[in-house]
Amino acid sequence: MSHLMPVPPIDVVIVTAATQSDLFGATDGDTPATRAFRAAFDSDVPGARRRRYELPGAFHAPFQPAESGMAIPLRGRDSGMFAACMAAQKWPVDADPNHVPNRAMLEGCFYHASRWAVDGIVPPRAALIETDSSGKIVIDENGNAKGGLRFPDIAVPAETFIPAFRGGSRNCASTGYGLPFSREKLVTLYGTRERYLSQYDEVADKLVKDGYILPEGAMQLKTDRRWSGPVF
Repeated sequence: MSHLMPVPPIDVVIVTAATQSDLFGATDGDTPATRAFRAAFDSDVPGARRRRYELPGAFHAPFQPAESGMAIPLRGRDSGMFAACMAAQKWPVDADPNHVPNRAMLEGCFYHASRWAVDGIVPPRAALIETDSSGKIVIDENGNAKGGLRFPDIAVPAETFIPAFRGGSRNCASTGYGLPFSREKLVTLYGTRERYLSQYDEVADKLVKDGYILPEGAMQLKTDRRWSGPVF
């Protein structure tokens, strides 16, 4: 999906998860054609079965620790690329590696594609990330993108996820970073860490109930957040 090229009507099920930095295609950029293609990608028509999920806060080249079972470790804060992009794009000193988990969604995509192809079970739809008339992403009161399929990291935020800008001397356009909320803001929003984690769990469980991810994916989200979530 990083190239965001139209797929002709062929009898193949395609279920995709597009990160925020893939929204208009890493190659073509934001054009009228790519904006129209986003809206047209959902289709239940026989011979052109398509489903598109857009994940606010997730980026094409994430900076986060490797998850169990991953063949290739992801790049964390200690990677040369994070430091290089941070310097080249003048990210704030408190910028953190982006950690919105993609694995649960990708597992869900494989599950949905298989059931759709084999058993004819149509996967659920989700809203696209909101954009204004000029194609610019609309942000909420916490500085995060509105709309899209909202994982707990976005629905119960503890930071602002900021995509890198395109261009420049380094290829950083597919990355991004997080700016953690202050302790005062976290206390105002949630009161305690226990309440924060409880709300996080509720969103993860609802994603399962609504059919987007698998129970195993939700369990992994909740377990990981207890290790990596904010302390306040």
